[in-house]
Amino acid sequence: MIAISFQNLCRLLQHIIEFAPNAARAETLIVNYLAQLVNG
Repeated sequence: MIAISFQNLCRLLQHIIEFAPNAARAETLIVNYLAQLVNG
């Protein structure tokens, strides 16, 4: 299980909301964020 800090999660949600009109962009941000978590 990957631990996600509450602060990072809030930041991620802010990005999702900010880019909500552009779903593809938001999806890219999510994928990149998860990749960073996995890679450390």
